[in-house]
This record gives sequence, C-alpha cells and structure tokens, in this order.
Amino acid sequence: MIKQILCFVLISAALVSCSKSNDDDAEANNESGPTIANITIEDMNGLTFDGNVQVFIFTSETWSNHQNEMGFADQVAIVNNTGTAAIELDIPGLFDTNNEELLRFMAFYTINGVPKYRWIALNFTEGSERSGTIVMDIDFTIFDG
Repeated sequence: MIKQILCFVLISAALVSCSKSNDDDAEANNESGPTIANITIEDMNGLTFDGNVQVFIFTSETWSNHQNEMGFADQVAIVNNTGTAAIELDIPGLFDTNNEELLRFMAFYTINGVPKYRWIALNFTEGSERSGTIVMDIDFTIFDG
C-alpha cells in the first residue's frame, strides 16, 4: 500500500512539473504581447466626446453575417473621459487562421430618434497597436450647458 501511495505522489509531482514547464514554454513563445486598438470618437468639428459611447468590435466573419447588429459584436468597449477607448483585443481565435485580421469598430447613436451607425476598419497583426477615429455626424457643442 505504501508503494502505491509513493508511486501516486511521484506520478502527480511529475505531471505537475511537466504542465508548468509547458505553460512557461507557451508564454515564452508568445512574445508579441497584447493587440491594442485606440479608438477615438469625434464630432463633425473634431471635438472628442467624453461620454458613455460604446464601441462595438466585429471580425470580418461576424461583420459579413451580422453587419450593424450590436448583439453579435465580438467585443464591446466604452470610450473614456478623453473620448478614446483603449482596447486590448480579446477575441477567441482572432489570429488562429490568419496573420492579419481586418476588424471593424462601430459606434451607434441616435439623432432625434433616428438610429445612426458610424464605423471604421483597421488591419491588425498579432501584438500590433493601431489607432483610428470614428467621426459622428453630430455637433457636440449643442450639448454644452
């Protein structure tokens, strides 16, 4: 019985040390770092919007099947108080089949109850950082108190 327990402990220790080694190797091979998108929301005058605007992110595949359907977005972000959303892209399988991926970033808003969409498309490689601006057809100065 003691031999069986000792054998079990040795096998468990070997499995744990192997799995940690594999995790370390995987981290060492992923040297590219995070993929970052910096998306700014501006009005027609070039003023940034420092409010609660959501940015919907679509892969090419999702966009082709569900264009402008926010519920199918692959990821969602919110602009900060400088009018920019700094987004670490976290989309499962993003670079599994291609070294480069075209992503679409869409802002949704309404003017007098009429839904409006504005979007931009940016190419990314794994570990890259890109910036873009979505220009809304609205004048933010009308909201100043």
